[in-house]
Amino acid sequence: MSSSFSDEILSGLSEETIKALREFALQSGVAIDLKASDAKQDLLQSVSKHFQVQDRDQIFPIEYTSKDQQRKVSFTVKGIKKELGQTLQSTGLTM
Repeated sequence: MSSSFSDEILSGLSEETIKALREFALQSGVAIDLKASDAKQDLLQSVSKHFQVQDRDQIFPIEYTSKDQQRKVSFTVKGIKKELGQTLQSTGLTM
């Protein structure tokens, strides 16, 4: 995340939002340096990094069979792992 980009984001965040991000980081075990010279930027980068999951995709096999059992369709879908959806849901964030 570039410094100018994070500065722009930080300038638009309310104190309540910063407080909520800090609380989320502390509750979720996200490492933040509260004594850093720019603690808000460190907070934003740490929380952002927390959600940058490298292994997030999963291949889902889907199979459908007609009611009369005469026709079958199967295909695969690539999507985000179910567990990660739960992580996002537990933050209260809307994506």
